[in-house]
Amino acid sequence: MDKKFVFTLGCIVTASLALICLVWIFVFNYDPIHPERMSPCFGLVWCIFWGASIVIASQGTWKTLPSGILSAACGPIYGFILYTVIGLMIMQGIHPKLAFMIGAIPVTFALCMVHMVLLGNTLFANVPTLLGTYGIWFALKNPVDPSNKLWLWGTLAFMFGLVYATSLVPLTLWLLGKLAKPEVAEVGEV
Repeated sequence: MDKKFVFTLGCIVTASLALICLVWIFVFNYDPIHPERMSPCFGLVWCIFWGASIVIASQGTWKTLPSGILSAACGPIYGFILYTVIGLMIMQGIHPKLAFMIGAIPVTFALCMVHMVLLGNTLFANVPTLLGTYGIWFALKNPVDPSNKLWLWGTLAFMFGLVYATSLVPLTLWLLGKLAKPEVAEVGEV
């Protein structure tokens, strides 16, 4: 990869993430001295970073973005399936920790096989984004409070991160194109 491109992309990623953080700290009231005053949504900024990281690491493009979004939409479905499996095992008398360990194996294996094998040539084959939102489900879903929708907001923030990061490479290429063009004098100018 061209060093100028990598340097410029790195600068754009850093500046744009800093801008997102700047807006975020005011919108969601960042206050580490009084954390009780902070919005419960403050931590969702990391979901944006997580989505952006996957796109940047996999060199995502506008062509791969629909697959990323559609696959990411499946993560919470598998989270729900796993919570259902865990709940059924607990009702059968299995200890919750053991139910989680046992339940996670077939559900995660099924997730991988369905999306890597059965749907491997479709828009639902982007397993990194699917695992991202599967993880967000577990990080943010509160199984004892069904009204808690942080997992949904986290998934949407993650998808925003996918879109945001996908726009960075074209932005970098456009900027480099603008910087590389020499000034051309108008006809008749001396």
